[in-house]
Amino acid sequence: MNVSSQSYLDELFQAYQQDPQSVSVEWQAWFRQMEGQSAASLNGHVGAKPVPPGTSAFGDAVRQDRVDQLIRGFRVRGHLAAELDPLGRGRGTNEELQAASYNLTEEDYSRVFSSATIDGDNTRTLEEIINLLRATYCRSIGAQFMHIDDH
Repeated sequence: MNVSSQSYLDELFQAYQQDPQSVSVEWQAWFRQMEGQSAASLNGHVGAKPVPPGTSAFGDAVRQDRVDQLIRGFRVRGHLAAELDPLGRGRGTNEELQAASYNLTEEDYSRVFSSATIDGDNTRTLEEIINLLRATYCRSIGAQFMHIDDH
């Protein structure tokens, strides 16, 4: 999944919420599973614990995927925002380094996400994740390793 397929998935999930029969059986099973029910519940079996009212496991999974894509964006393009000019001229901004490009909102900055793919704590707020990514990839010495051909 990537940023471009995210809008398709959002549309599919909205269609499912309005009428579950409007999507394929496979997508119905997947969305039910993401909402806290196992695919076995489709056959009348007892599923996993339901998601508490007011929460959405699917929404949390989508947000986490967006954060993971943002992290990858910094790994791939963060060096392009590094402060390398000795005269202090800015390098501009790159869409792949903007949380809004991944449909993450100001409200998401205080949410806690998995940061297991980043060194240190396994969970951080989005604001902490972005600050760490900027410190790692966008300072006067920017790290860039995504294009190393021979690991």
